Amino acid sequence: MNLTKMTHEDEMKKLTQESCGGDTNTSSAGYDELWEMENLKSDGMPLLSPRRPRYKIRDLNFPCAFYAHNALYFVSSKWFYKYNDVSLSAKNPYDPLSETDRKQLVAIGDYIIIFPDKAYYKVSDDSFGWLESSATGRVLFSDGLYAGEQALSNALTIVSGDTFKFKAGDAVEISGCTGDLEINNQTLIIREISDDGQSLYFYENSFFRDNSNTGDYAQYAENITVARKVPDMDFLCECENRLWGCKGNDIFASKLGDPFNFYAYDDGISTGSYWVQTGSAGDFTGCCRFHGCPVCFKEDQIYKVNGSRPSQLQVMGSASHG
Repeated sequence: MNLTKMTHEDEMKKLTQESCGGDTNTSSAGYDELWEMENLKSDGMPLLSPRRPRYKIRDLNFPCAFYAHNALYFVSSKWFYKYNDVSLSAKNPYDPLSETDRKQLVAIGDYIIIFPDKAYYKVSDDSFGWLESSATGRVLFSDGLYAGEQALSNALTIVSGDTFKFKAGDAVEISGCTGDLEINNQTLIIREISDDGQSLYFYENSFFRDNSNTGDYAQYAENITVARKVPDMDFLCECENRLWGCKGNDIFASKLGDPFNFYAYDDGISTGSYWVQTGSAGDFTGCCRFHGCPVCFKEDQIYKVNGSRPSQLQVMGSASHG
Protein backbone atom coordinates (compact mmCIF):
# COMPACT_ATOMS: atom_id res chain seq x y z
CA MET A 1 0.00 0.00 0.00
CA ASN A 2 1.35 3.43 -0.95
CA LEU A 3 0.90 6.24 1.54
CA THR A 4 0.59 9.84 0.48
CA LYS A 5 3.78 11.83 1.14
CA MET A 6 3.49 14.50 3.79
CA THR A 7 3.14 17.96 2.34
CA HIS A 8 5.30 19.63 5.05
CA GLU A 9 8.45 18.12 6.41
CA ASP A 10 10.03 18.88 9.75
CA GLU A 11 13.07 21.12 9.09
CA MET A 12 14.45 20.84 12.62
CA LYS A 13 18.14 19.98 12.78
CA LYS A 14 20.45 18.90 15.55
CA LEU A 15 23.58 21.01 15.96
CA THR A 16 26.51 20.70 18.33
CA GLN A 17 28.14 24.03 19.21
CA GLU A 18 31.80 23.82 20.12
CA SER A 19 32.77 27.51 19.94
CA CYS A 20 31.32 30.97 20.51
CA GLY A 21 32.04 33.73 18.05
CA GLY A 22 30.54 36.50 20.18
CA ASP A 23 28.23 39.28 19.08
CA THR A 24 28.01 39.67 15.29
CA ASN A 25 25.18 42.02 14.42
CA THR A 26 25.20 41.35 10.68
CA SER A 27 23.21 39.18 8.30
CA SER A 28 26.24 36.90 7.93
CA ALA A 29 26.19 35.77 11.58
CA GLY A 30 26.95 32.05 11.87
CA TYR A 31 25.46 29.38 14.12
CA ASP A 32 28.10 30.04 16.80
CA GLU A 33 27.56 33.82 16.74
CA LEU A 34 24.93 36.04 18.32
CA TRP A 35 22.96 38.38 16.10
CA GLU A 36 21.25 40.02 19.05
CA MET A 37 22.00 40.05 22.79
CA GLU A 38 18.95 41.68 24.29
CA ASN A 39 18.86 41.16 28.07
CA LEU A 40 22.07 39.09 27.96
CA LYS A 41 25.63 39.92 28.98
CA SER A 42 28.92 38.56 27.72
CA ASP A 43 31.01 38.97 30.89
CA GLY A 44 31.42 35.20 31.23
CA MET A 45 32.03 34.39 27.54
CA PRO A 46 31.80 31.78 26.14
CA LEU A 47 29.05 31.29 28.72
CA LEU A 48 26.00 33.52 28.46
CA SER A 49 24.12 34.95 31.41
CA PRO A 50 21.27 37.39 31.97
CA ARG A 51 22.13 41.05 32.30
CA ARG A 52 22.06 42.71 35.66
CA PRO A 53 18.88 44.58 36.64
CA ARG A 54 18.77 48.20 35.59
CA TYR A 55 18.97 50.81 38.31
CA LYS A 56 18.75 54.59 38.50
CA ILE A 57 21.87 56.59 39.26
CA ARG A 58 20.37 60.08 39.35
CA ASP A 59 17.78 62.30 37.75
CA LEU A 60 18.95 64.71 35.05
CA ASN A 61 17.23 68.06 34.87
CA PHE A 62 18.02 68.84 31.24
CA PRO A 63 20.22 66.21 29.52
CA CYS A 64 21.98 67.63 26.46
CA ALA A 65 24.66 65.08 25.52
CA PHE A 66 26.21 61.74 26.49
CA TYR A 67 29.66 60.53 25.49
CA ALA A 68 31.80 57.46 26.31
CA HIS A 69 35.59 57.88 26.35
CA ASN A 70 37.29 55.79 29.06
CA ALA A 71 34.32 56.81 31.19
CA LEU A 72 30.85 58.21 30.70
CA TYR A 73 30.58 61.98 30.31
CA PHE A 74 27.40 63.97 30.01
CA VAL A 75 25.99 67.46 30.00
CA SER A 76 22.92 68.21 32.07
CA SER A 77 21.40 71.67 31.97
CA LYS A 78 24.52 73.87 31.72
CA TRP A 79 26.95 71.62 33.63
CA PHE A 80 29.51 69.09 32.45
CA TYR A 81 29.87 65.89 34.49
CA LYS A 82 32.13 62.87 34.55
CA TYR A 83 30.92 59.43 35.66
CA ASN A 84 33.35 56.58 36.41
CA ASP A 85 32.74 52.89 36.97
CA VAL A 86 31.74 53.41 40.61
CA SER A 87 29.91 56.66 41.09
CA LEU A 88 29.65 60.26 40.03
CA SER A 89 32.85 62.21 40.33
CA ALA A 90 33.09 63.82 43.75
CA LYS A 91 34.15 67.09 42.15
CA ASN A 92 31.69 69.93 41.82
CA PRO A 93 30.36 70.75 38.34
CA TYR A 94 32.73 72.76 36.21
CA ASP A 95 32.21 76.25 34.84
CA PRO A 96 28.72 76.71 33.41
CA LEU A 97 28.02 76.09 29.74
CA SER A 98 25.33 77.73 27.66
CA GLU A 99 21.80 76.44 28.12
CA THR A 100 21.11 74.85 24.74
CA ASP A 101 19.14 71.71 23.98
CA ARG A 102 21.85 70.21 21.75
CA LYS A 103 25.56 69.78 22.40
CA GLN A 104 28.29 67.76 20.75
CA LEU A 105 31.13 65.95 22.53
CA VAL A 106 34.13 64.79 20.48
CA ALA A 107 37.37 63.23 21.72
CA ILE A 108 40.74 64.15 20.21
CA GLY A 109 43.89 63.00 21.94
CA ASP A 110 43.69 63.85 25.63
CA TYR A 111 40.77 66.25 25.18
CA ILE A 112 37.00 66.03 25.01
CA ILE A 113 35.68 68.99 23.02
CA ILE A 114 32.29 70.49 23.88
CA PHE A 115 30.38 72.47 21.24
CA PRO A 116 28.78 74.94 20.63
CA ASP A 117 30.46 76.27 23.81
CA LYS A 118 34.01 75.84 22.45
CA ALA A 119 35.02 74.27 25.75
CA TYR A 120 37.31 71.33 26.54
CA TYR A 121 37.86 68.75 29.24
CA LYS A 122 41.40 67.35 29.62
CA VAL A 123 41.23 63.72 30.71
CA SER A 124 44.77 63.33 32.09
CA ASP A 125 44.58 66.09 34.71
CA ASP A 126 40.78 66.36 35.09
CA SER A 127 40.78 70.03 34.04
CA PHE A 128 38.19 72.09 32.19
CA GLY A 129 38.67 75.21 30.06
CA TRP A 130 37.90 77.12 26.90
CA LEU A 131 39.36 76.73 23.42
CA GLU A 132 39.30 80.47 22.82
CA SER A 133 41.42 82.97 24.75
CA SER A 134 41.87 86.74 24.58
CA ALA A 135 43.62 89.62 26.31
CA THR A 136 42.94 93.35 26.02
CA GLY A 137 45.06 96.24 27.24
CA ARG A 138 47.85 98.69 26.49
CA VAL A 139 50.54 97.03 24.40
CA LEU A 140 54.02 97.84 23.20
CA PHE A 141 55.30 97.04 19.70
CA SER A 142 59.08 96.75 19.81
CA ASP A 143 62.15 94.75 18.87
CA GLY A 144 62.45 91.36 20.49
CA LEU A 145 64.07 87.96 20.26
CA TYR A 146 63.79 85.03 17.91
CA ALA A 147 65.75 81.78 18.25
CA GLY A 148 68.00 83.47 20.82
CA GLU A 149 68.92 86.35 18.50
CA GLN A 150 67.82 89.98 18.42
CA ALA A 151 65.01 90.61 15.91
CA LEU A 152 63.43 93.81 14.58
CA SER A 153 59.76 94.75 15.10
CA ASN A 154 58.65 91.29 16.14
CA ALA A 155 57.62 91.73 19.80
CA LEU A 156 54.22 92.53 21.29
CA THR A 157 54.25 93.16 25.05
CA ILE A 158 51.20 93.79 27.21
CA VAL A 159 51.97 96.73 29.50
CA SER A 160 48.68 96.87 31.39
CA GLY A 161 45.45 94.90 31.14
CA ASP A 162 44.64 91.21 30.84
CA THR A 163 47.29 88.50 31.06
CA PHE A 164 48.28 86.56 27.95
CA LYS A 165 47.14 82.92 28.05
CA PHE A 166 48.65 81.58 24.86
CA LYS A 167 51.31 79.11 23.84
CA ALA A 168 53.94 79.09 21.11
CA GLY A 169 52.33 77.99 17.85
CA ASP A 170 48.98 79.67 18.54
CA ALA A 171 47.48 81.75 15.73
CA VAL A 172 46.24 84.99 17.29
CA GLU A 173 44.21 87.84 15.85
CA ILE A 174 45.43 91.35 16.75
CA SER A 175 42.74 94.03 16.58
CA GLY A 176 42.05 97.53 17.87
CA CYS A 177 44.98 99.33 16.26
CA THR A 178 44.02 102.69 14.72
CA GLY A 179 45.64 105.32 12.55
CA ASP A 180 49.02 104.45 11.10
CA LEU A 181 49.17 101.35 13.29
CA GLU A 182 46.03 99.89 11.73
CA ILE A 183 48.28 97.78 9.52
CA ASN A 184 49.10 95.77 12.65
CA ASN A 185 45.53 94.44 12.77
CA GLN A 186 46.34 90.97 11.46
CA THR A 187 46.47 87.28 12.32
CA LEU A 188 49.93 85.96 13.18
CA ILE A 189 51.42 82.79 14.64
CA ILE A 190 53.27 83.11 17.96
CA ARG A 191 56.82 81.81 17.53
CA GLU A 192 58.10 82.26 21.08
CA ILE A 193 56.91 83.62 24.42
CA SER A 194 59.02 85.41 27.03
CA ASP A 195 59.71 83.70 30.34
CA ASP A 196 57.30 86.00 32.19
CA GLY A 197 54.57 85.40 29.60
CA GLN A 198 54.09 89.13 28.96
CA SER A 199 55.78 89.32 25.55
CA LEU A 200 54.86 87.47 22.38
CA TYR A 201 57.51 87.05 19.69
CA PHE A 202 56.72 86.65 15.99
CA TYR A 203 58.77 86.59 12.81
CA GLU A 204 61.04 89.60 12.25
CA ASN A 205 59.34 92.75 10.89
CA SER A 206 55.86 91.47 11.66
CA PHE A 207 54.81 94.92 12.95
CA PHE A 208 54.81 98.50 11.69
CA ARG A 209 55.96 101.25 14.06
CA ASP A 210 55.48 104.96 13.39
CA ASN A 211 58.45 106.69 14.98
CA SER A 212 58.50 109.78 12.74
CA ASN A 213 56.72 112.03 15.23
CA THR A 214 57.75 110.72 18.62
CA GLY A 215 61.26 109.59 17.91
CA ASP A 216 60.61 106.63 20.19
CA TYR A 217 62.18 103.34 19.27
CA ALA A 218 59.12 101.53 20.66
CA GLN A 219 55.46 102.13 19.82
CA TYR A 220 52.60 102.01 22.35
CA ALA A 221 48.95 101.36 21.46
CA GLU A 222 45.83 101.47 23.64
CA ASN A 223 42.93 99.01 23.97
CA ILE A 224 44.47 96.35 21.75
CA THR A 225 42.92 92.87 21.77
CA VAL A 226 44.93 89.73 21.08
CA ALA A 227 42.70 86.68 20.66
CA ARG A 228 42.93 83.01 19.73
CA LYS A 229 39.65 82.24 17.99
CA VAL A 230 37.78 79.07 17.04
CA PRO A 231 35.15 79.12 14.26
CA ASP A 232 31.48 78.41 14.91
CA MET A 233 30.71 74.86 13.76
CA ASP A 234 27.43 72.96 13.72
CA PHE A 235 28.88 69.44 13.38
CA LEU A 236 32.18 67.93 14.52
CA CYS A 237 34.28 64.79 14.17
CA GLU A 238 37.84 63.69 14.79
CA CYS A 239 39.89 62.30 11.92
CA GLU A 240 43.62 61.60 11.65
CA ASN A 241 44.40 63.59 14.82
CA ARG A 242 42.59 66.72 13.63
CA LEU A 243 39.31 68.18 14.76
CA TRP A 244 37.04 68.66 11.73
CA GLY A 245 33.86 70.69 11.61
CA CYS A 246 31.39 72.24 9.20
CA LYS A 247 28.85 75.03 9.17
CA GLY A 248 26.88 76.55 6.30
CA ASN A 249 29.16 76.04 3.27
CA ASP A 250 32.45 75.93 5.21
CA ILE A 251 34.61 72.96 6.22
CA PHE A 252 37.30 73.54 8.88
CA ALA A 253 40.20 71.47 10.21
CA SER A 254 42.38 72.24 13.21
CA LYS A 255 46.15 72.02 13.36
CA LEU A 256 47.46 68.49 13.68
CA GLY A 257 46.87 67.38 17.27
CA ASP A 258 45.85 70.90 18.33
CA PRO A 259 42.08 71.52 18.61
CA PHE A 260 42.80 75.07 19.86
CA ASN A 261 43.99 76.39 16.48
CA PHE A 262 41.94 76.67 13.28
CA TYR A 263 43.59 79.74 11.70
CA ALA A 264 47.26 78.74 11.54
CA TYR A 265 47.48 78.78 7.71
CA ASP A 266 50.60 80.73 6.84
CA ASP A 267 53.21 78.15 7.81
CA GLY A 268 52.46 76.03 4.73
CA ILE A 269 53.53 72.90 6.59
CA SER A 270 51.85 69.54 7.06
CA THR A 271 50.63 70.37 10.57
CA GLY A 272 48.80 73.58 9.62
CA SER A 273 45.08 74.33 9.74
CA TYR A 274 42.71 73.99 6.80
CA TRP A 275 39.58 75.74 5.57
CA VAL A 276 37.57 75.36 2.37
CA GLN A 277 34.22 76.65 1.14
CA THR A 278 31.86 74.53 -0.94
CA GLY A 279 29.61 75.97 -3.61
CA SER A 280 26.49 73.84 -3.45
CA ALA A 281 23.20 75.13 -2.11
CA GLY A 282 22.03 74.47 1.44
CA ASP A 283 23.76 74.07 4.79
CA PHE A 284 25.66 71.08 6.07
CA THR A 285 23.55 68.59 7.99
CA GLY A 286 26.26 66.42 9.57
CA CYS A 287 29.82 65.08 9.43
CA CYS A 288 31.62 61.90 10.47
CA ARG A 289 34.81 59.92 9.97
CA PHE A 290 34.43 57.23 7.32
CA HIS A 291 37.23 54.96 6.08
CA GLY A 292 39.89 57.32 7.47
CA CYS A 293 38.48 60.45 5.83
CA PRO A 294 36.22 63.24 7.08
CA VAL A 295 32.86 63.20 5.30
CA CYS A 296 30.39 66.13 5.41
CA PHE A 297 26.76 65.87 4.36
CA LYS A 298 24.20 68.17 2.80
CA GLU A 299 20.66 67.26 1.84
CA ASP A 300 21.68 66.36 -1.72
CA GLN A 301 25.50 66.34 -1.56
CA ILE A 302 28.19 64.29 0.15
CA TYR A 303 31.68 65.82 0.49
CA LYS A 304 34.72 63.65 1.20
CA VAL A 305 38.09 65.24 2.06
CA ASN A 306 41.09 63.28 0.77
CA GLY A 307 44.73 63.86 1.69
CA SER A 308 46.94 64.14 4.75
CA ARG A 309 48.38 67.68 4.66
CA PRO A 310 46.71 71.03 3.87
CA SER A 311 48.58 71.56 0.59
CA GLN A 312 47.37 68.15 -0.68
CA LEU A 313 43.81 68.07 0.66
CA GLN A 314 41.07 67.74 -1.95
CA VAL A 315 37.32 67.96 -1.42
CA MET A 316 35.37 65.55 -3.60
CA GLY A 317 31.63 66.15 -3.88
CA SER A 318 29.04 63.69 -5.09
CA ALA A 319 25.29 64.04 -5.56
CA SER A 320 23.00 62.05 -3.29
CA HIS A 321 19.26 61.50 -3.02
CA GLY A 322 18.32 62.97 0.31
